[in-house]
Amino acid sequence: MANDQELGGLWCHEILQGLSDYLAGDLPKTQAAQVDLHLTQCPHCTQFGADFSKLLKQVQSLSKPPSLSPEGQAALWQVLTHGD
Repeated sequence: MANDQELGGLWCHEILQGLSDYLAGDLPKTQAAQVDLHLTQCPHCTQFGADFSKLLKQVQSLSKPPSLSPEGQAALWQVLTHGD
């Protein structure tokens, strides 16, 4: 990474490695606080994180299966189990 710098106790590459966990709220509080501090000082990671978060939300919205009525579920089950 060309702009890799240490800010807030973390390097940019460390931010990128843990970005998914950070966005999901899965980092321990102390580590999340370090990421927050880094992001307040690093425009490159801030922009990348915002872009990544937006992309992640778009992908998640696409991967949700459509809901089926009970009748639709029964018809689908019939086709899957009996091939009719």
